[in-house]
Amino acid sequence: MISYLELLLVFIIIIILVIVNVLTAISSQRITTLTDYKSNSDLVIAHSRLTVASITGWIGLIILVIIFISYIGKTTEKKDKKTSGGIILFLFIALVLIFIVGVLCSIASVDMDKAAKSTNIKETGARSLSNTAAVLSIISGIVGIVALIYAFVRKPSKKSKTKTNKDETKDE
Repeated sequence: MISYLELLLVFIIIIILVIVNVLTAISSQRITTLTDYKSNSDLVIAHSRLTVASITGWIGLIILVIIFISYIGKTTEKKDKKTSGGIILFLFIALVLIFIVGVLCSIASVDMDKAAKSTNIKETGARSLSNTAAVLSIISGIVGIVALIYAFVRKPSKKSKTKTNKDETKDE
């Protein structure tokens, strides 16, 4: 059975991933509104990195939701109080995904900074959106690390231990 804290962490990570993916997609689109977009190689590279980050994020989010739904379906019959491998797998994949998207957004922001010398990138807000996505990814990555550490070191409460012991004596 999944605990409420684990469920809350999963939903927080999913919401953060959705926000990061939307910011990345909007930033990628806004780069193309610049007049010298195609002639500036730094902008083209930044756009391609943001596009890859957005596609990776959305596909990864879909995979994570499928993993979570299948995990919930399997754990409704089980009454395991300890964090199982499904949530740990979910958090690990989410952490890697968040890290990849955050790094790509950070690199794209650096590329936009290079291009800012020759173009007016600030008008579009693409760099700000990319920076926001990168920072949010880093923060959610830290949340993911904390959640994984919690999942590994968590012990069942005394209440659940006594309930388990009572259930075992009933079976005998």
